[in-house]
Amino acid sequence: MRSSRFLASFAEKAAASDELYKDWLLALNQNAIAQAGLLQGRLDQKNQRHSRLLDCGSKLVADLASKRKWRPLLVKRTRIPTNYRNWRRFVGLYPLAVIPFKWGVVRDQSRFRQQEERYLTQLPDASFQYFGAVSYSLQVNEQPAEEAFTITFPALREKISAFPYLTESDRMALLRAYSPIFALPKLEDGIVADYDSPGTPSAETFDSRKPGIYSYIDFGRFQNQITIRLNYVVWFSERPRKKGLDLLSGDLDSLVWRVHLLPNGGVLAWDTVHSCGCWYRIYPAEGMLIRPSGKFFTEPVYVGKTLLPNSPRKLLYLASGTHHIDAVRDVDRFIKTTSTVRFAPLKSYSELLAQQPPMFDSEGIVKRSKRVERWLFWPMGIISAGAMRASGSQAIAFIGKRHFDDPFLLEEVGLESESRITLKK
Repeated sequence: MRSSRFLASFAEKAAASDELYKDWLLALNQNAIAQAGLLQGRLDQKNQRHSRLLDCGSKLVADLASKRKWRPLLVKRTRIPTNYRNWRRFVGLYPLAVIPFKWGVVRDQSRFRQQEERYLTQLPDASFQYFGAVSYSLQVNEQPAEEAFTITFPALREKISAFPYLTESDRMALLRAYSPIFALPKLEDGIVADYDSPGTPSAETFDSRKPGIYSYIDFGRFQNQITIRLNYVVWFSERPRKKGLDLLSGDLDSLVWRVHLLPNGGVLAWDTVHSCGCWYRIYPAEGMLIRPSGKFFTEPVYVGKTLLPNSPRKLLYLASGTHHIDAVRDVDRFIKTTSTVRFAPLKSYSELLAQQPPMFDSEGIVKRSKRVERWLFWPMGIISAGAMRASGSQAIAFIGKRHFDDPFLLEEVGLESESRITLKK
């Protein structure tokens, strides 16, 4: 059995119902199988192994479900611990440390917003190398997202009505349909710098000759509905050192792009964060907006420009070296049909988790990616701030507490429908 923040969010409710409790235990078992990476290999082997493991899990679930006295213990053990250390905040005088940190967050967000405005007004003269999991020719005359979703997945609503489970074909079709294209600026000689070339990371090496986009699907909750979250992770060899004192540079850098879908295929929002958990941003879909909390001890969220929900793939312009997203555009409107998109295949994120020697330590951290900034950010309570992390271990706010895998994150950051807000007035 293995939990997640999503499954843990149902724990109390599941414990109160025999039927729901059994379904919940089955979901824990399926999650354990998926996370352990046991479904790799040839398709026929995968299906056979999956069938055997589910059968074994069903027997275990039946046994656990019959032992009611174990329920409180199981519910307690499925809770996912926070990625914050409260004792660090206490020792580091957190209430006082928040003041300069919040000033820094507001300053950085203002700078990013100015850069985004410049890109959206007029693209810079620099040429770009594009990386994507699908060739551009497949994107012409694409169906609107919701229509394509309905046609491709007629039974999906039933599959995620309780505890969601998607087949491998469901997952791959979804991930391909919404996979982004990354635009990296070229140098004067017409090539992309080594540190801007997506590649394959490991505990000790990095191979830019094998570009890839690591992907996985998890689930969230928004206004009493289960949401499907498509995650795309791209890795770079480093964040290069700038002249002078640079606390943020170091080995490996990584960016996560995520799409939030409703069961009917509608897009709620896109969001992004570096794999260290820094620089979280959200881009609401048209018809949605962010209502900020305004609380002092809550980190303000960077809200990007509203994006069109009926254009599934987005074009992400990344800054050289820092790999910040400078702007997001619709692929169909802004990429030239003559542009070359270098193929970066979709890979399972479980490949990273299954590496030997392990790339991530017991805290989910890539040790060789540790940054000097961790000493400056120590009072914020995050272990090794700035280091690259595995999915499920990313704290995304220095002020207050937020986790990237929080199932209620969209509600936490204040996402609401424009029509709903209008009715409130």
